[in-house]
Amino acid sequence: MSRKTIRRIWPAMAGVALVTAGLVTMRSDWLAAEEANVLVAGGALMAALASWAATSRASDTAEALAAIERERWHRELTPELDVTIVRPGPGERAWFKVKTVSYVV
Repeated sequence: MSRKTIRRIWPAMAGVALVTAGLVTMRSDWLAAEEANVLVAGGALMAALASWAATSRASDTAEALAAIERERWHRELTPELDVTIVRPGPGERAWFKVKTVSYVV
């Protein structure tokens, strides 16, 4: 496991450990119920904050990926056209000549 991964998941792991320790102490009477409740609440708070941070990172990543995909779709679906106005002679009607230069499907 890399150091980066450990730095990201240690708050959640510590929170789960605190909740587990609080529940065990409540069942075995190692601590008073009030102290165990504080331990459980602190662990739950740490786990919730770690969860919020992970969700925030995932949301940012999803937004960045969606922006990249939008740009790619726009680029791929926008044709390049060569437009020319043709007028055969003075006083005659002009007409457009449109040629597709490139179009990626």
